[in-house]
Amino acid sequence: MKSNLVIFGKNGQIGSNLVKIFDREEKFNLRSFSSSQVDFSKLENLSNFLNELSPKPDFIINAAAY
Repeated sequence: MKSNLVIFGKNGQIGSNLVKIFDREEKFNLRSFSSSQVDFSKLENLSNFLNELSPKPDFIINAAAY
């Protein structure tokens, strides 16, 4: 069974490289988001975003720069 992986910061240097690496892995269902797609300015915004994701992520990598 594949694990659900979310990467934040997909357009940055680290995030874009992680997306390339994990996109080739057959073990993961990858979804990636840029800072313009996810509002990190308030914890409540991030919490709401994660609660609305389906399927729920098994792993989250935060490569956002702020």
